Amino acid sequence: MTAQPSGNESTVVHKTDNGLRAASLQLWLPFAILILSLIALLSYTVVLDRQDDLRNAETASLNNARILQVRLEATLNRIDAILLSVGRQIPAAALTGTPDNDSSDGIVTMLKDHLHGFSEVSGLWIVDASGKLRYGDAMHGKQSLVLADRSYFQEHLQHPHPHLYISKVIDGKIVQRQVIVFSRGIYDQQNRFLGIVMISIALENLQRQFREINVGQRGSIAVRRSDNLEMVVRWPHIPALVNAPLPATDPIAVQISAGNQDFNSRHAAQADGEPRVFGVVSLRHFPFYIAVALHEDEILASWRKRSLLLGVVVLLVAGVAVILSRGIGQSKRRERQALSHLRRQQQRTQLLASAFESCGEAILLVNGDGLIEEINQSCTHLTGFDEEDWLHQPWQQFFVPEKQEGFPALTEMDQVWRTECLCKRAHLDSFPVLLTVARVIVEHLNTAYLVVNFIDISERRRAEQLKSDFVSIVSHELRTPLTSICGSLALVNRNTVGQVPDEFRDMLLIAEKNSLRLKELINDLLDIEKLESGKLRLHLQPLSVMQVIRVALESISSYAAAHQISCTIRGEAQGVYVVADPVRIQQVLANLLSNAVKFSHPGSGVELDIQADEHEVRFTVIDHGTGIAQSFRDKVFLKFAQAEHPSTRRYGGTGLGLAITKELVERMGGSIGFFDTPGQGASFWFSLERIHDPAISGVTEQSALFP
Repeated sequence: MTAQPSGNESTVVHKTDNGLRAASLQLWLPFAILILSLIALLSYTVVLDRQDDLRNAETASLNNARILQVRLEATLNRIDAILLSVGRQIPAAALTGTPDNDSSDGIVTMLKDHLHGFSEVSGLWIVDASGKLRYGDAMHGKQSLVLADRSYFQEHLQHPHPHLYISKVIDGKIVQRQVIVFSRGIYDQQNRFLGIVMISIALENLQRQFREINVGQRGSIAVRRSDNLEMVVRWPHIPALVNAPLPATDPIAVQISAGNQDFNSRHAAQADGEPRVFGVVSLRHFPFYIAVALHEDEILASWRKRSLLLGVVVLLVAGVAVILSRGIGQSKRRERQALSHLRRQQQRTQLLASAFESCGEAILLVNGDGLIEEINQSCTHLTGFDEEDWLHQPWQQFFVPEKQEGFPALTEMDQVWRTECLCKRAHLDSFPVLLTVARVIVEHLNTAYLVVNFIDISERRRAEQLKSDFVSIVSHELRTPLTSICGSLALVNRNTVGQVPDEFRDMLLIAEKNSLRLKELINDLLDIEKLESGKLRLHLQPLSVMQVIRVALESISSYAAAHQISCTIRGEAQGVYVVADPVRIQQVLANLLSNAVKFSHPGSGVELDIQADEHEVRFTVIDHGTGIAQSFRDKVFLKFAQAEHPSTRRYGGTGLGLAITKELVERMGGSIGFFDTPGQGASFWFSLERIHDPAISGVTEQSALFP
């Protein structure tokens, strides 16, 4: 037992600790006040500095938005003036008849004069009342264009009005780019519609102007309509946002709807969810507003550096204070810690040694040369060898492999290694053991060891043999007479051997049903035994998915009809092939489909969904029943597992179907799983290898037992 300190020693230690605590407190108090004062001052300075940077960003974004507002307002005013001027100057005959070349040249010259030095726009055109493009500043190859289907033309045609019409962003028919069109109707003196004059601006022309404004690497500039909040153009460009409306709950949308024209906003942007500071300015005479956004990370980058520098200064001061304060009593504290650590190490060593000796498993400690250095008492109890017989001997000489494999050397070990083999006894016989070998490294010695432990599995082997014998008895002694009983009962119930009296009919039907259930249980037991023993052979071959699911649905149809369940196929299975055993894949589908039918509500449906990619095909059986309880999900694929649920007790089952299904799918090289929503049904899926050319697949027969 560990010695305990005496009462006097405890008192001295207690007094010494109290004195050290009092001295430390006297030294710590002024430093603590100094550190707290510096932290408070730093926090106040940092908060004010951050607010200043954000306010400066708000001012800068608003000023940049005003600069762009002035430019865009001037551009749109000039566009409107040109449209008005051209609408008045164009003679009616130029749109209703066929003008001579001189008149056409004069009109084209007039259009070019209006656009002289006006690089912001993409073109000026005149369209007659039929929608045909008649004149433009660049008409080469466009004389046959008809624009009657365009929204801006239809607007003037169906709703004659003298005011300016501004279209949404559209894909240009004249210029092969995204544009926004400004148009006015042309009317004669009797107010008859003669056509339209229009100017288009390509989005890239506006974006070219935006590049002159510095918004950093992560900022943005956007122009939206103020009447319906739809996006017109954005820099950097995001195609999906063009013509997309701003949500009504967006802070900018709320401000615009309230009639505010110049304002700042700070929130996460709709485009990417990044926090930005926005400066928003509305145009005075046109339904647009400009939003210039600066990213908060870039705004606060300088502030973060300054804050970090201040923080480093405070940490340095705090570090000096800590170093000075910890000088008192440091050596004694380290001494006490070292003694405490040593005691804990001794206790831990004693505990490990006790666990090593009393462990129920036999354990060997093997050095780098493969020789045994330590054993526990279980080694001698299990084998009859004395401790001297074990020590300094090669550990492999006490074990005999059952398979054609050797034992790993120390240098070959990179993970835990397990096998079943035979262990020798002192009286020259042997017994089966489960052998585990692991490599460990003792860091302070920089030496590697092997830890070898083994347990006696003789009882387990005998139990496995008993199980195998039992299954063999079931196979030979029960299956054949049970098949005869089932057949005989079926003949009797179908009146093949004569009319069955009414008083015996129910009893015979129950007998037939129970015998079939017993036969199903025996078949499941035999399948499990064959899978585990490797006696079940699979005939893997290319199979048509369409043919497989057609056969499966035909087989389940009568069962589904009896439960008032419909079965449907989803997905595309035509021309898709998988590698599988034709009989066993039907067994897999039958298990999954029958379970889905069994647990579905009457009148609902079961769906078989097929999804294929380049490498595999996934089959998913979807039901609309009660789902799988959370507590049962880890047991779904275990043998004899059944959920404690009323539907299970009502319909019964052996509890082996899903276990067999999982084994078969994995033996065919596939995988299986499920997902569900409690109360809304479950979906069981399995996937198999897909082949694209079944004629050269090269698939052969193989055993269901894999190494």
